[in-house]
Amino acid sequence: MTAVLRVEGLGVRYGALVALDGVSWEVAAGEVLGIIGPNGAGKSSCYDAATHMTRRTGRVWLDGREVTAVPPHGLAALGLKRAFQQNAFFAQLSVLENMVAVLQREGGAGLAASLALPWREARLRRALRAEAAALLEEFGVPREMHELRPGHIPYGSQRMLSIVLAWGRGARVLMLDEPAAGLGGPDMARLRDLLQRLRGRGTGRHRAPHGPHHVGGRPHPGAGAGATPGQRHAARDPAGCAGAGSLSGARGMSAPILEASGLRVVYGGNLALDIPHLALRPGELIGVVGANGAGKSTLVNALLGWSRGAPRVEGRVRLAGQDVSALPPHQRVRRGLALVPEGGAVFMRLTVEENLAAAVPEGGRRGHGLEEVYALFPRLRERLHHLASMLSGGERQMLAIARALRLGPAVLLLDEPSIGLAPRLVTDVLRSVRGLVGPGLSVLLVEQNVRAAIEVVDRLVLLERGRILAEGPVAAMRDDPRILHAYLGEAVA
Repeated sequence: MTAVLRVEGLGVRYGALVALDGVSWEVAAGEVLGIIGPNGAGKSSCYDAATHMTRRTGRVWLDGREVTAVPPHGLAALGLKRAFQQNAFFAQLSVLENMVAVLQREGGAGLAASLALPWREARLRRALRAEAAALLEEFGVPREMHELRPGHIPYGSQRMLSIVLAWGRGARVLMLDEPAAGLGGPDMARLRDLLQRLRGRGTGRHRAPHGPHHVGGRPHPGAGAGATPGQRHAARDPAGCAGAGSLSGARGMSAPILEASGLRVVYGGNLALDIPHLALRPGELIGVVGANGAGKSTLVNALLGWSRGAPRVEGRVRLAGQDVSALPPHQRVRRGLALVPEGGAVFMRLTVEENLAAAVPEGGRRGHGLEEVYALFPRLRERLHHLASMLSGGERQMLAIARALRLGPAVLLLDEPSIGLAPRLVTDVLRSVRGLVGPGLSVLLVEQNVRAAIEVVDRLVLLERGRILAEGPVAAMRDDPRILHAYLGEAVA
């Protein structure tokens, strides 16, 4: 088959971090090519490189024409279109108006010429609205949602909307970045049916699922399951999805050091998190696992009282027996709650030494001294005078954890500390985390890498679509089939 889109030798670097290294693939008309890999493997960087949204090396061809130097909007005009992992809408426009805006953009000179003739413009706008409404319905966004704002429609419909906005009047290649993130059974079936219909139109589609989900395609020769950043794996997607029950579990009789009750986070009309109860006890390490979009980051952000955007947050958070629900994030940090967000949070233009010096405990808390963090992470001593921007991904993650420890937390929230790390570094970082846990420090670990998390945690909590699907001691959860269901959509008994 003749390739519609072909890329050769794509490379992307962010300072000392190599995100992509010599990645090549191609997709033919009517073909589905899937790229899979854990968080930080480089899937979105691969899309950024192919669509010229980042500085990169390598070459790109579309329909046999080299388009390496063509900017992103030029590639879209040629038919290389993309839907992003995070939904991106005009928030103040209705669903229908968002679709009309896309069609207007693709109308080109015809729309511009109509502006000189008001009667022609009005007729064209009526035609655009009718076309937009038909496209929305075809892509699974029902007519009763068309006059609502995107943030007020269900999340599954938002994902369908993001795809139809990328599609517009059609595409030669449609690149979908984790389209199944956060979707459950019925919505997953809608997505599968939609992509199969698009396949029938002969469009080449390129998907970056976090795990295999529901739509068959040609496997791209890639590395094994332990891929490093920039290596790519593609797989045929199995079908099927089933619901599951839930477990409840408690460990020990000591009072929780961190407790959440009735914790709910709502963005617009979408319930992102619904946790009736979650407790972390002194000296305990809990692992929170789940597929992309399950609500893991939303959970730790809500515990700290921080969020992107302005969601409605309900429920209670208690730290060491004290209700901190009304406190802002910095006050919760002073009380002993610290978060290392996904990807770490360091000052890129400061040295390792300066980053650590900037982290000063408050409220009478005693944090880890410099010698203590160097003993935990010897590599940081060796890189003391290097800028954070020049560190490797693993070194930067160690620095982020060290900064948090300097604040003297009683509870440490870690959001995906293994993201983007080579397998050996994942083991090193998580073993270091395990070694921190004791009477004075409890850890809630959000982790996509279930296999690695199981080796260090005491208890496992499985999230799906913002709810606890299963919970229990790691020995009982190790072979729980609901974990497979949550990640792969496999039906389980």
